[in-house]
Formats: sequence, C-alpha cells, structure tokens
Amino acid sequence: MLKTRRLAAAAAGATVLAAAAAPAGAATTWTQVPSGTTAEITAIDYQSDERAWFATADGRILRLSGGAFVEGTGTLPGAPYVDLAFQPGGAVGLAVTSDGRVQRSVNGGATWSTVVLTPTYRSCTSADGTAVTRLSGVFWAGNATAYYVGGGGTNQPIVLRSDEPIATPSDVNRIAPGGGCRVGDMTDAVTDGFALPTAPATLRFVTDDFGEVFTSADALASPASHLAGLTIGAGGVPRLAVDPLNASRLWVTSTNGGLNYAIGASGRTPVRRASDGLPVGDRLYDVAYAGGTVVAAGDGGAILTSVDGTVAHRQPADGALATTPWRAVDLADAGRAMVGGAGGALVRTTNANAVPAPPDGPTPRDPTPGDPTPRDPAPRRPTTRRPSGSGGGAAGTPPNASGRPATATTGGATIAAWKRIALSKGRYVPVRVSARSARRFVIEVRRAKRPRTRVAMARTRLRRPGRKLVKVPLRATVRTGRYRIVVRVYKGRSAIGRRVTVAIVVAR
Repeated sequence: MLKTRRLAAAAAGATVLAAAAAPAGAATTWTQVPSGTTAEITAIDYQSDERAWFATADGRILRLSGGAFVEGTGTLPGAPYVDLAFQPGGAVGLAVTSDGRVQRSVNGGATWSTVVLTPTYRSCTSADGTAVTRLSGVFWAGNATAYYVGGGGTNQPIVLRSDEPIATPSDVNRIAPGGGCRVGDMTDAVTDGFALPTAPATLRFVTDDFGEVFTSADALASPASHLAGLTIGAGGVPRLAVDPLNASRLWVTSTNGGLNYAIGASGRTPVRRASDGLPVGDRLYDVAYAGGTVVAAGDGGAILTSVDGTVAHRQPADGALATTPWRAVDLADAGRAMVGGAGGALVRTTNANAVPAPPDGPTPRDPTPGDPTPRDPAPRRPTTRRPSGSGGGAAGTPPNASGRPATATTGGATIAAWKRIALSKGRYVPVRVSARSARRFVIEVRRAKRPRTRVAMARTRLRRPGRKLVKVPLRATVRTGRYRIVVRVYKGRSAIGRRVTVAIVVAR
C-alpha cells in the first residue's frame, strides 16, 4: 500500500504541537513531539493544542505549558499510572494507578495530591471488606462528576463516583447488603467507561470478562444492562471508545489481540484491515474516537486509523518509531490525534482522518507484526448449529476441528473438546460448555510434555442454563504438536467437580 509520511521533531523555538497538515490525499502524517521523559507513556488526555497531559509508568504526570511538556509536582514516584482525565475545559484532573491509588489536581496539573479511598469488598456478594488494590480507568460525566473503575483479584468489580468539590469517591457498584453488583460479577475488573456528554447519566462500561459491555441510563441507580461481549479472550485491560452522537456505536481493543465494534446489541464484529480484508489482530492497548475517526495503538508500532469504524488502515510512524510499542492514544477532534508509548515516545498528527490512496497494482498483505495470522477466530464459512441433544456430532463441529468431541460431565456442567484441530482453518481451540444452571469455566491449553507449560487460556460463564462454544485463541508462537486441554468448573468463586483433561493434536 502506497504511503507517504514525514517524521520530524518540532522546530527549535516553536510550540511542540506545531505541525503542518499533510497534502490532500496523503496518508496520516505523524510528527514526533518532545515529551521531556524517557519513561513509558501509559495515558494521554488530549483536548486541544493548548490542553494536553500524559502520565507514565514510573510516576510522572506532565502537562503542556508554554509550548512544552512540564512535569507536575506532588505525584507518586514510581507509581504505575494507567489513566488520567481532566474536566472538559476545566482545571480539575484525576489520575489512577494500577495498584489502586487516586490523585487529583485543581490547577491544571501543576500540582497533585492523593485522594483517600474508602474500603471496598472482595466480591459482589462477599461481606469481607478490603482496600482498593486495583484501578484501571477514570472518566468524567460532565464537569461535576467523575467515575473510577477497576477491581479484580482481591477486589469486587469497582465503580466509584465522586462529585466536585467533594472529592471522596463512593462505591456505586455494590448492591447492599450482599445483593451483587450493578456492573460485572464476582471478581471481574471494570477496565474502562464512558459518559454521554449530552446526557451524563447515560454510561457505558467494559470488563475484562471477554470485553463485556454494560450500559446504564440512570447513572447506576439500577443494575446496568449487558450489551455485548467484544473481545476474543478474557483478561487483559480492554479499552473502550464510544460515538457520543450515537452511544450504541462502540469499539473495544484488547491486548489479547484485535479491534472489535458493536452497534447496539449486535454482538462482536471485528474491524477489518483495509489491505486484505482480514480481521485486525494486533495486540492493542488503547483506542479513541472523535468526529467520526477511530484510532487504536499497540505493540510492534501498530497505529490503526478508521473513518467508518469498520475498516482500518495501518499507518505507523516512520523511522526509529516505526516499531515502537504504543500504549496510549487520544483524539482532540477528527484530525488531531496523539499517541504515546515506550521510551517516552510521543507523536501527533493533524490528519488522523486521512485515508491512504489505494495502490496501482495488487493490494499487498498488511501483516500483524510477529503474527501473520489474525487472532480473531471467526470462521471463514458458515457453520451449522448442532441440533439440541445431538451429543456433538459432525453437524456441530467447528470448521477447524474434525471427528467427534470427547465429552465429560462434572460439577453440573458438560464439556466437549475436539481431539484434532487445524491451524490453517482457525488459530483457536474450540471447547463447547453447557450447564443446567449458572457456571463459570476456566479453560487452559497446555503442552503435553512436562512441565506442561500453559500456552493459552480463556474464561467464560453461563449466566443461565444453556451452552456456548468457546474459542481459546492461540498466538503465533503456538506450533503444531500435542497439547492438553484442562477445564475447571466453578460455581460462584468455588471450583466444583473434577478437573477435565483432554489430549489434543494441533495440526497445520
């Protein structure tokens, strides 16, 4: 794909954000911005050419002041900041760390102070109190209310809310006493959120449980509604972007690989690469939306742009930054975007909504760095649903599996796994689970030879009686050979029944 780019440091004496627009019809042009740090940039809030901030993995928060990025005081040295957000057009800013700390600035980021958090609980139904130990994100609902999200591990799914000028957050997710949570379940982590600017009580949240998205129209006065699951696997820190003019349009990135979107309850649909039509498979850490433009960024120098939300163009920076691991992205408007990552690398563009011209000759492939096969396991041909009670015959066989599955029943659930799969027809291991009541499942793929290292894992759950096909994604490092599927069944937080193990062969 023909791409023309320039990458240049800002001229001496000029504002660090000064940049010329790319010629009409050119691809997105990324300009390097002096960041003033060599630490990994993990979060960006880019509101305009005069209002921009970023946070780092080693405890720094820098603000744009006088044309350069300047470090604020009062931050937490060594703290792993993961997100920050300032009031739209306001002076109050909030930042969160992955180890459960919150900081607040009232002067545009010049100085920071720590916010004291009240204890939360170990799970949605637990009575055991515990300190907040994990936070993932923070966002504003108007200029007066902020939400903090996190949880997982020893914490329930966390959604805290604070109202200015009272900065002490309160738990708005737990339904007392012991009535569950409004967003997420048990020890899920809520990893990101969004509030509709024109209706701040309209909220969206995403969790680490297969990127499940929840929606609320009343600021969580009542339990949120489940909208869709938007990632291939469980875990990681899914990030969320929403169209403020149509909050039913949303995108989720995942470090499991991929960029997916949904329109309302339509379910997960992969964003596809413009170069070859295959699903985006990059390991992505962040995504942003503004004015019709979607930008996502991640490992291997991946910067993806889309002007329709369904087809993405790979438009990396040039030179030494072409393979930079990117960690954060934000958009000020449809054209102006900022991306930050490892080593303090920071780039900006004024034409994020540029669409590269198609090549004159055949369209080349646009491979994912280090993983030429897309990680999205969507089948390339339609499959036939297995009739109810068929027991797993050929009619219900996934496209990359062959033969009849091995089945086992334990803990009130039935697990079916196929003993032979073909990577050429899908880089995933299919496992069908069913139960007569709510159950959770942890599915691992391990090497057959000792020490039987785990090479892939997925978590899933059935909220009610039923069944589903789980596709455990396999990275490019997983080769052909003999493996073992290991499945554990959970009722609530407790493992029940025996561990199910099935020997499989992974072929080409």
